[in-house]
Amino acid sequence: MWMTLSALMGVIAAALLAALLLGWFVQRLIDRRRAGRFPELDPYYVVALAEPEARGDVYAPAAAALLAADLIAIDDEGMVTATGRGRAPEQPLEAALLAWVATAEEPIALAAARWDDGLRKRRKEFLREQARRVRPMEDGLRGAAQSIVFLLATFYSVQIIYFGRLEVNNVGDFLLSIVVFLVFWLLILVPAVWIVSKIWPKRRDLLQKHCAALPPHPALAALNSEQTELLRTSRFYISPAAKERWAALLREAESVNTGSDTF
Repeated sequence: MWMTLSALMGVIAAALLAALLLGWFVQRLIDRRRAGRFPELDPYYVVALAEPEARGDVYAPAAAALLAADLIAIDDEGMVTATGRGRAPEQPLEAALLAWVATAEEPIALAAARWDDGLRKRRKEFLREQARRVRPMEDGLRGAAQSIVFLLATFYSVQIIYFGRLEVNNVGDFLLSIVVFLVFWLLILVPAVWIVSKIWPKRRDLLQKHCAALPPHPALAALNSEQTELLRTSRFYISPAAKERWAALLREAESVNTGSDTF
């Protein structure tokens, strides 16, 4: 009986694994075909997808476009001011950044753009609008694999209880059978879920890879060396107060280390 149960479990697991592997290969083929047919993307959307962790970087090319159009000026310290010249840009990110600079009570550095709620909201809206044109590449098979592991753990636990012929004559026996079921269920489920989460191959984001291989944003490429340096200074600006705080922390850490070395 136990040999039959083991064989049944093995056959079911092998069949489901084969189905998942087949689905994975089909998904890879679909991704490869799709990789060569990406639509033309907005340059700002390309920047966001190429560097998803750098959330403020879409405003770097926006600032470059404004700087090239003489709509903003950046001084040697990295402070940005609106010049009041030219026409307002039609591009939404450029317009939002120009409005942010123009309404600032004093010159401000581009480093502060990543923390501004209004700019972050406009960025999310822009990315949401652009994402409607390109279907996201979600890994549905990973969720299917996790669901199958959950169902298999439940099925195996039920079979073990059934073929184990636990007698249920009263409430105590019934509660005992539930406890035994949960023990077997967890013993099967937890290792299986851990294995799936560790070894399941992640679906490659081919759109992100495609964007990362594209040339830099045209506005960034159009800047001369002096403008590029001014933009970099403003993007990574650190205020004197922040520098002083960091210096104080470093001095404090050094004093602690020096004190510990004397013992």
